[in-house]
Amino acid sequence: MGLENNFYEAVLEWKAHCRKKAIHSFPEPFLNCDAYKRIVSMGPSILPFIHNEIKEEYDMDIKLEKELKIITKKVFGDDSVELFDENYKKICKDKSYQSYQKKYNKTIGNPGIFWGFAIKEIIPEFRLPIGKKGNKAPITNVAKGFIGLNVEEVQKATIEWLDKNMSKYTPKSDRLAI
Repeated sequence: MGLENNFYEAVLEWKAHCRKKAIHSFPEPFLNCDAYKRIVSMGPSILPFIHNEIKEEYDMDIKLEKELKIITKKVFGDDSVELFDENYKKICKDKSYQSYQKKYNKTIGNPGIFWGFAIKEIIPEFRLPIGKKGNKAPITNVAKGFIGLNVEEVQKATIEWLDKNMSKYTPKSDRLAI
């Protein structure tokens, strides 16, 4: 079995593992997985595959976010309504929201921001910008010893880092047409 097949087989296992751990907020439960360890052990040659996975997840997240805004505006007349309590009960009755929810449920368990941990283990020089609380940086210092992660910005910055740096770590023959 080739590197690409091994990678995607491990990704499917890691996603299944992540789905089981979706209630956790710390990374350790997501990373404590044989499939994750296999991915990391594959080394820099898999960076193009990781890039494709992150990009696909990011694109799906953006698409679902836009779709939810459209549905929320249709149901409430405003797309900035918080979907808690009575608002959530009301939107759940909408057929288009029910369809949206089925698509969204398929994304639960995607590694998302945890891809950055894999990249960091493969390429120790990998870093994302850290900003001050309240700005749109991928990572912000919230309080002493605590950071905040902006999921969309982490995904975007990780994709940008790979676009800029991947060629330093992968032989030309390993790179995909991205």
